[in-house]
Formats: sequence, structure tokens, C-alpha cells
Amino acid sequence: MSKYSLGTIRKKAYKVGYRVRKGFQHYLYNNAVVKDVNGERYTGYLVEDLTTGCAVYDSFDSNYDYLWTLDDVEDFLKSVYKENGLEY
Repeated sequence: MSKYSLGTIRKKAYKVGYRVRKGFQHYLYNNAVVKDVNGERYTGYLVEDLTTGCAVYDSFDSNYDYLWTLDDVEDFLKSVYKENGLEY
């Protein structure tokens, strides 16, 4: 379970050059929203590197985007903070 709210995580991401986006998972080949057997859409997070404007490679694969959970985002940001000698 994430320690911080989405708003706080977004602020922490922005401080180290990233943007966190929340959205529905999409099939990349046609941009259709991924749904479960009940028709419910899957929600996920995507992390964008502000220096390149590209998504961080782990937050999508060759078929889908918005794959991370909020815990995944937080783990990624902790590693970025640690690499830069900052306290998360």
C-alpha cells in the first residue's frame, strides 16, 4: 500500500523530472481501452520522463500502457531519489 497520496507522489516525481499520469490501460495497436470480463476498465499509472517526453520503459510493454500500480510508481521514484542522493 502506497505511503503517500497520488498528489504527493506527483509532486515528488516532478521534483526529480518525472510526471505521473493516471489513466486506463490501452491496447497500443488500436488505442482501445482494456476491459475485464465484466466490462470494467483497468486503471493504471504511467511515468513520463520530462527531459525526453517519453514514458519510462517499464510503465508500458509492446501491447499495453498504464501498467503500473501506485506502489510501482512509488518504488520507481524511491530508486530515482536514491540514485540522486536525495531522501524520499
